[in-house]
Amino acid sequence: LVPEAEWHSFFGSLLDQCTLDLSCDLYDIAAQEGLSDHLLPLMLKDTWLLRSHEERIAKYGPLLSEDDCRKLCEHVCDKLRNEATQLGRDNYSRIRYTMQQLMQCNEIGARYVHSLIQEFRKLYSNRPAMMQELNGLE
Repeated sequence: LVPEAEWHSFFGSLLDQCTLDLSCDLYDIAAQEGLSDHLLPLMLKDTWLLRSHEERIAKYGPLLSEDDCRKLCEHVCDKLRNEATQLGRDNYSRIRYTMQQLMQCNEIGARYVHSLIQEFRKLYSNRPAMMQELNGLE
């Protein structure tokens, strides 16, 4: 067993060694142990966060500090901007779902999403399928 005084640094070093698909167990451990300062690095490192683990944004995002939440929002919005360059309703639907998760995170996430929606409306007004997906968010 890891002594209580060393647990925080041990958990951090454990996360540093993790690669690829991060287990939900690591998120749960960080949340249950009050190690919320480890959640942002986990989320930024999670290569599947925007592919199949979007719900983690809404579940663990509220545990982040305001500063970490802003960093997560910036990270997610940058990824969504990249995703938006790809055509296809399935892609637009995934973008909408991720935006919904970010909006559920907290008020900071909702503000980022509303700003991103306005940006996408200007950039992609010629994509009816994307506009339909965005309409579902307002």
